[in-house]
This record gives sequence, C-alpha cells and structure tokens, in this order.
Amino acid sequence: MNEVLRDQRIVVTRPAHQAHTLIALIENAGGQALTLPLLRIETIHTPRWPEAQTAPFDWIIFTSVNAVESAFASSHAAKLRTAKHYAAIGRATADALAAQGIAVACLPATGFNSEALLAEAPFQTIIGQSVLLIKGEGGRTVLAHTLRERGAMLSVFEVYRRLPPDAVHVEQWCEWLAQGVDAITLTSGEAYEHLVAMTPASLGPRLFAVPLAVVSERLAAQARATGFAQIAVAAQPGDAALIEALCTLLTIGGSCGRVD
Repeated sequence: MNEVLRDQRIVVTRPAHQAHTLIALIENAGGQALTLPLLRIETIHTPRWPEAQTAPFDWIIFTSVNAVESAFASSHAAKLRTAKHYAAIGRATADALAAQGIAVACLPATGFNSEALLAEAPFQTIIGQSVLLIKGEGGRTVLAHTLRERGAMLSVFEVYRRLPPDAVHVEQWCEWLAQGVDAITLTSGEAYEHLVAMTPASLGPRLFAVPLAVVSERLAAQARATGFAQIAVAAQPGDAALIEALCTLLTIGGSCGRVD
C-alpha cells in the first residue's frame, strides 16, 4: 500500500474535526492529503426537546457520530441517558455512544445506513413504542418515514446542522483541481453535491476524470449518474476501508476493493 499511495495527491473531504485519521493514513503511506472539508458541522446547543414526551423513550436512535457528539453537547444531555434502549446506525456511532457510557442494544449486523437498521428485528415490530430519532437538520427521511409507517410514536431531535464549505476552501479547491489531483475521497451525498456545485463548468471535465473513492453504493450511483467513471466503493465506512478503496483506484491491475 505504501508504494501505491506514495506521492499521490488525495483530496480528503470529511469535516475537519473528523479527517485526522484518514489524513494520517495517507501521509504515513507517503501520499499528500489535500484537506477540503465539504461540510462544516455546527452544533445546535439549544435544540427543541419533544416536551410532549414525559415517560422514558423505548428507543433512542442515533444516526451518526455527529448526532452523538452534538446531542451530548446540548442543554438536554442528561435526558439522553433515560431511554430503555439505544440504537446506532453504524459501528462508529456505537463507539461514540460507548465513550459516553451508553450501551447500544441494536446495531445493524450488515451495512451502516437507515435501511440496514430498519432490517433489524427490534424495528420490525415497533408499533406503539416511543422512539426518539437524533439527527442533523435535513438529510434523508427514510428512517423517520418507515418508523412512522410501522406504528412507532416518533419524535425527531435535530442537534446539528451541515453548512457548505467556506469561500477559502472553494478557492483552494479550484487551484488544486487546475493543478491536478490523483483521487478524491467522499463520505456523504451532501458533500458530493457541494463538490460538484463549487467546481466551475470550465473544470468539469477535469473533475469527472478524477478517480473517486466512496463509502456506499448509493453514493457511487449518485456520482456515476453525474459523470464520474472511475469509482471504488469501500467495504465499510471507516478510514481503513477507504484507504483500501484508494488502493484499488491507484493500482494498475490491483484488486484491493470493489470498483464500479
């Protein structure tokens, strides 16, 4: 892997506070990590708690590490410790809850998205149970919609917001792309939308020619539909798996991951 990544210019698009490990892995392998946070995460310190709920929730579901960190930084942190059961959408989210002393009762056996969590047994027969869904503003609605369809008494607690890149990063990105980059890593659909929107039309052909490492088939389909041709999908959402996807993209004839 060291030889594969050596001297490669790799764009890291995770939010700045979550990019350190991926940057270190790239740099330890001899690559050059170009930090381009396509999302800025802003905690909502006084989010609106669902006051109609007086008894402990049957379930509290956390949808991301950002949801965990922002929720426990809010003014309602103490209330989060009273639920009967907790669920996490993926392993990293479960680890963040463990750091808060919260034991997770439901974690997807395979996958790391809303559909994977909804496939788990506790959420097949959820009728009449109270559920608090902790998430950021906006985003996908499939989890909330399906839980309501299945009869859950659902409350939504939005604890952070996603903000677009600032002007400095937009300008820096145009310079890097004009000079040439060897690969881009992407971890969310919203970040992908920002990447395309902030790229001038004159640099569009150059953008779509860059190999792309992503964390889900859904994100790969989004990128493919827009014009990317070289895409590798990481087997897991973590940084190590993303490095394996990069290995696929940057090795001639290699097979370290799955390529579309």
